[in-house]
Amino acid sequence: MILYLQCFSISLLGLILSLLMVLKSQLNKAKLANVIFDWKLFFKADIWISIAGTLVMVGMALILLGPFLKKYPQFADNTLMILVVFSAFGYLGSDLASRFFSVVNSRINSAIDYKTTQADAASGNLNAPTPASKATKP
Repeated sequence: MILYLQCFSISLLGLILSLLMVLKSQLNKAKLANVIFDWKLFFKADIWISIAGTLVMVGMALILLGPFLKKYPQFADNTLMILVVFSAFGYLGSDLASRFFSVVNSRINSAIDYKTTQADAASGNLNAPTPASKATKP
C-alpha cells in the first residue's frame, strides 16, 4: 500500500513539473509574439485538462502495477525504478493532455496567425512562405 501512495505522490510531482514547464513555454511564446498572455485562463481552462490526463494515466498504471509485480516479482524490490516510471507517467499524462487539448495554446496560436497574416498582407507575401532565418531587430 505504501508503494501505491509513493507512486501516486511522485506522479503528482511530475504533474506539477509539467504544468510549470508548459506555463513557462506559453509565457515565452506569447512574449516573443507580443501577444497578451492570460495566466488566469491557463489555470481556469488548461490546468483541469492536465490534471485529468495525469489522473487517468496514473490510475491505469496503478491498476496495472499489481498484476505486473505478480508476473515479474523480481521488480517488486526495485522501488526506485518503479518511482522513476511513475514520475514519468505524471509528467507525460499532463504533457500529452495539454498538447492536444490546450485552450491557451490554441488562442496564442490564433493570435500569432492573425498577426502574421496581417504582416504578410501588408508586405504582399500572402502566398509566399516566410523563411525560417534568425530574427533580426528592425
